[in-house]
Amino acid sequence: ATDRYAYPAGATIEQAMSLARRAVQMGPTSPYAHRAYGYLNSRLGNSEESIRWMRKAYELNPYDLSMAAAYAYGLIFAGRYR
Repeated sequence: ATDRYAYPAGATIEQAMSLARRAVQMGPTSPYAHRAYGYLNSRLGNSEESIRWMRKAYELNPYDLSMAAAYAYGLIFAGRYR
């Protein structure tokens, strides 16, 4: 990878989902955990689940612009815009 992150060899989306789910369980008030879970759902094409988790991330911290942006992108990618 060219972004200089050390990705684990053989990492799978299933592992990522499992870890994100665990992050939400461990930090139920963490907007970052909810956003990560929403992002992964988006990548899997689960638009409604993605929006649900992104909205929760935004609700947990509406003053964080990145949470608002993540929620907005979730809506856009799901085709829910005017």
